[in-house]
Amino acid sequence: MKKVWIVYLFFMFTCLSSVYAAGGITHMYLSQEAVKQLPDPTLRELLLENFDAYLVGSYYPDSGYISGTTHGEVSHWDPFIDAFAKYIKDTYPNPIKSNPRLIAFLFGCASHRVADEIIHRTFYPIVAEHDFKNDRNQAHGHGDAGIDLLLNLDRNLWTLAPLRWWVPVHDLLAIYERMKEPGITAHQIKWGNAALMIAGFTERLIALPSYPYLKLRMPWTAKHYFLHPVGGLEMITKKISLYQMDLWHQFKDTSLVKHPP
Repeated sequence: MKKVWIVYLFFMFTCLSSVYAAGGITHMYLSQEAVKQLPDPTLRELLLENFDAYLVGSYYPDSGYISGTTHGEVSHWDPFIDAFAKYIKDTYPNPIKSNPRLIAFLFGCASHRVADEIIHRTFYPIVAEHDFKNDRNQAHGHGDAGIDLLLNLDRNLWTLAPLRWWVPVHDLLAIYERMKEPGITAHQIKWGNAALMIAGFTERLIALPSYPYLKLRMPWTAKHYFLHPVGGLEMITKKISLYQMDLWHQFKDTSLVKHPP
């Protein structure tokens, strides 16, 4: 019976890692924590009043990595964030008041952009060295889902999820069109986000039985993923808040500014 459970957990874990773009719990947690570090009370209030949109945006870029979608890579980098910000300013007069929900969604995407670059480029190579015999593919595959499941229990995040999964499909299509990104459709965006919702439920379904396995399979990661000074979640949270403040200035200034990596 024990072997059956191990096989089942391995199968579910593999599905999450390779099919359903795991990592949503971590991204939403980082976004939640970043709000607490923002020095601008107006921005904090905007994000908290539109928290569902903010959380969905925090996971949104990975919806483009779901099978049958094509908007994943383009949604992860500064050109998308900058095009999104400019689109809002061009389309909605006084957007802080007229469309704060769309701004919150953008800031969630911005959180994802920062977190992915840091954890993939700095932390996962260290994870590979300690837990996976320098196999970076294994470290990445286990890292996204594994840290999600560990974090869910370690920080009691069972209820951290949007009550309403809102995605601004029309606006996103207009942004991709401005970026001259062909082939991205409303169906792809909707399907990708439906898959992300399923992933969130599935992760929590297997979180408790997976926990002992992950502590054994990636012991260094389980011990260091939160406080490690290079790529740990606490460090990433600080970087997200800095990036978001830089982005916030775009809605106060007349010209766009470039973000530091």
